[in-house]
Amino acid sequence: MKIVSRAFEAVTEAELRSIRSLLSDAFPEITDGFYRRQVPVCLVTAAEGEVIVGQLAVHKRPVLIDGETEVIGIIGLVAVAQTHRRRGVAANMLVKALDYLRSKGIAYSILFAVSEKYYTGAGYRAMENETAFIEDGESKTFVYRGGMVLSLSERPWVARRLDLQGEVV
Repeated sequence: MKIVSRAFEAVTEAELRSIRSLLSDAFPEITDGFYRRQVPVCLVTAAEGEVIVGQLAVHKRPVLIDGETEVIGIIGLVAVAQTHRRRGVAANMLVKALDYLRSKGIAYSILFAVSEKYYTGAGYRAMENETAFIEDGESKTFVYRGGMVLSLSERPWVARRLDLQGEVV
């Protein structure tokens, strides 16, 4: 199994078609395509031979935490082919993604999980922050159950108002 992180621009059209197919299987409720509106800075892929069997997106985003600007990493669209689940593929991709964020000096990584149990082993913990974001063109603010955070530096995460300054990835 080969785990690779690279800039989104370095992904070939053939790889992108394969990734979109994987994402369509994992997230059938998303019908507006993938990576057409929000382009990640980095994609982490898992491949067995020439076949992509997993992917996750890494976004860098300036947000406001109690009105103070902070650039954070957001992990999104984690997907592993059914045939390769429960083999540590997602965990290994996450390690590569966190290495990327640390190399860029990013202090925090957040994600929004359906099931938190998959991410607590990597050190993520539930966020208590009131979170403002945009969904379907509408501003929303609430404590998002499933929001998780990991500090990538010595600075602890604080439960203050978080404004994502846009859509959730």
